[in-house]
Amino acid sequence: MQRVVQNIGKNLRNKKESPQNGNRHQPALGSFIDSHVHIDHILNRENRPIKDFSEFIDQNFSSFHASVHVACHPRDFSNAELFIEHPKIYSTVGVHPNYAQLYTDEVEKEIKRILTSSPKFVAWGECGLDYVKSPAWKHKIQQEIFQKQMVAALELAKPMVIHSRGADADSFDLMTRLLPSDYKIHLHCFTSPPQWIEKWLTKFSNLYVGFTGCSTFSGAHDVRDAISRVPLERLLIETDGPFMAPEPLRGSTAHSGMIPFIAQKFAEIKGTSIEKMYQQTKKNAQTMYGIPD
Repeated sequence: MQRVVQNIGKNLRNKKESPQNGNRHQPALGSFIDSHVHIDHILNRENRPIKDFSEFIDQNFSSFHASVHVACHPRDFSNAELFIEHPKIYSTVGVHPNYAQLYTDEVEKEIKRILTSSPKFVAWGECGLDYVKSPAWKHKIQQEIFQKQMVAALELAKPMVIHSRGADADSFDLMTRLLPSDYKIHLHCFTSPPQWIEKWLTKFSNLYVGFTGCSTFSGAHDVRDAISRVPLERLLIETDGPFMAPEPLRGSTAHSGMIPFIAQKFAEIKGTSIEKMYQQTKKNAQTMYGIPD
């Protein structure tokens, strides 16, 4: 407990209160899996060189069973190959929709090479559609590349990590057309209208829904509503670090060591104990990604 308090305190240098003094409800610890994190982006934000990754993980990711690193830009693929040298780090590889224009036959070949090089490469992604900040003319490009990545993932029989933002109908349509209804899918960082939850879960029997630290934000009512609709056995917990650090650490660099704050909020929403939340979301991530005990 003390180690986590000290490590989290490092990320509160811009806060007026330290966790020791300002947070009387320090979450209980447990063995957890962060199902989606970008370790290289975290290091960049903290002005740490990539070579320091193992030291940073050991210093900050206290009490974790595993983290799933996500490499979603071609320039970052080699980092993933480095990170899996850590015994508790697994990785996915794909191309994010915002970088769809970078997807080529050569990039696809490289993804396939990496994903078949080690069992610690556990899924294809993140990939999908993001219409929030992209002009309409880019939507067709994203759709084309998303379809190519789904076909390639199917060839390798790799689970998929899906990014869908502002594009629910098109994402659902393309996935329904191309993926088997029992395919393993991690619908990452869900922020869509809660009404979509039942549609996704009903259509895809092995789809898991991931939520991040934004579930702790005061205005995130729809996110909390969505969490309440997901059965515990279909729920994944993720930081999406370095983005969306949970309260009371909002504004700092998110990383896997902050999962306890997110787990505590999940437990409140679901009306269960934080110990049960750790246990079930860990089991779900192990089932999704094949991570051993």
